[in-house]
Amino acid sequence: MCDAVGEAEVESGFDEPENSDIPLPDDGADKVLSFQEAMAIADKKIHALISSDPLLNNLHPEVTTDELKSYLALEHGQAMSLVVHKADNDYYTVVVEQKATVLDLKKATICVV
Repeated sequence: MCDAVGEAEVESGFDEPENSDIPLPDDGADKVLSFQEAMAIADKKIHALISSDPLLNNLHPEVTTDELKSYLALEHGQAMSLVVHKADNDYYTVVVEQKATVLDLKKATICVV
């Protein structure tokens, strides 16, 4: 019984990270980055994640948090995509949650126009 507990503790240990280019807390601790440098690094990592993800790779690189949430909700079946046709034959697509009200739809169309 005691051996099984010991083996479980050994098996549940943390593995080394697969991606070695991600700095660990001790790596470069003496280097101070400016805000712009830190944001550039973060943007580069986010763009790499989005472009390599099969679900998100068709999004534009400057995707906002709201756009990302809407797209994920749409993919998970928690939102719907509506095509709004204007009187001048122009149209655009709006993504709203399934439980959205008419007021939510109006807010979404105001943001697009």
